[in-house]
Amino acid sequence: MSTSRKKTLPGFTLIEMVISLGIFSIIAVAVAGTFASGFSTYKETRALSRNLESAQFAMNTLAKLLRTSTVDPGSPSSSNQIIFYDHSSSRCFQYRIWSSAVGSSVLQARWFPLTDSSLCRSSTNATFPPTFSQVTSGFVTGGFLITPSMNPTRAGRVTLSLSVKTNASAVREAHVQTTTSLRDYKEIGF
Repeated sequence: MSTSRKKTLPGFTLIEMVISLGIFSIIAVAVAGTFASGFSTYKETRALSRNLESAQFAMNTLAKLLRTSTVDPGSPSSSNQIIFYDHSSSRCFQYRIWSSAVGSSVLQARWFPLTDSSLCRSSTNATFPPTFSQVTSGFVTGGFLITPSMNPTRAGRVTLSLSVKTNASAVREAHVQTTTSLRDYKEIGF
C-alpha cells in the first residue's frame, strides 16, 4: 500500500512573520526613542558644561583681579555690575551681567589704563571705552555682593554668584559662586 505523503518543510507561516515583525518594530521604536532622548540630554549637558567652564574661568579671572584691587566705594552693596581699580595692572575695570533685548544674558567686561585709582572711582561711563567684551557664553544671570574696604577698619570683599544655562528657556542650570577678599591694605590705610 502506498500512500502519498507530502513533505512539509519547516518554516514560519505568514501570520507568524507579520506578528514577529510588528513586535520587532515596537521594540525598535522604543529603543530609538530612548537613544534619541539620551543623546539630546547628552548634547544639552555638554553645552551646559562648556558654558559653566566659561563662567568659572571668568570668575577665576575676576577673583584674581579683585585681590589686588580697590572697589569703587560708591558701588551699591548688591548689583549686576562692579567698577574697580586693579593696582597690579594700573587699570580700571567694569564688569556687568548684561541682558539684551534679544533674550541673551552674559557677563561682560571693559577696562582702560589709569595712573591713579581715584580717577577710576570718580570715572563716568564716558571715561570707559564704549564697547564691552563678552567673557562668558550661554545664558548667565546673577550678581555681585560688594562690601567695600572701609578706611582703616575693614578690608572689603566681593561675592560673585552666577547661574548658567544653555539658553533662556533651558530647564537645566548650574550655579557657581566665589568670594574674594580685597587686599588693598595700603590703599585704605592698614
